[in-house]
Amino acid sequence: MYRIPHIGLIIAILFLPHSIWGAQNNAYLTLGPVQDPQRITDFLNQQRVSFTTQRLKSRQSLGFIVVTDRQPSLNKAQEAIAELHSDGVTDLLYIKSGDYEQRISSGVFATKQSANLRMTTLVDLGYDFSVIERSKQVTSTLIEVTSRPDDALLQL
Repeated sequence: MYRIPHIGLIIAILFLPHSIWGAQNNAYLTLGPVQDPQRITDFLNQQRVSFTTQRLKSRQSLGFIVVTDRQPSLNKAQEAIAELHSDGVTDLLYIKSGDYEQRISSGVFATKQSANLRMTTLVDLGYDFSVIERSKQVTSTLIEVTSRPDDALLQL
């Protein structure tokens, strides 16, 4: 069995952008999750370190949007926007297509707290708005080192 050169693994751990987890299963070390594992796996291959990879899918938040329910027609949406304008609410957008089509948007916010504050202001004026979290699916990779570390690494 090949032993991991301790200096090579230390360089990988210190200089490659990833997280280190306590190993599970038959792995001695788990790196990740990482979005682009190619640099790490290339390095491990060059060092003749055995490893496995596992693909993970998760959702990444893109912020929060404050919107009305779907409007029955463009005319109804225009009437609602005109009413909101008369109450001093002018930062509005009618969404024509996509995930939020036929809704009126009052903005996209980085935090749920900011979005809820905006929604509460509109609800207090008598309008029906809600907060929806926007997200996208991302794929990342866990890299599990299965080579047994040499004695020098175990003493660190």
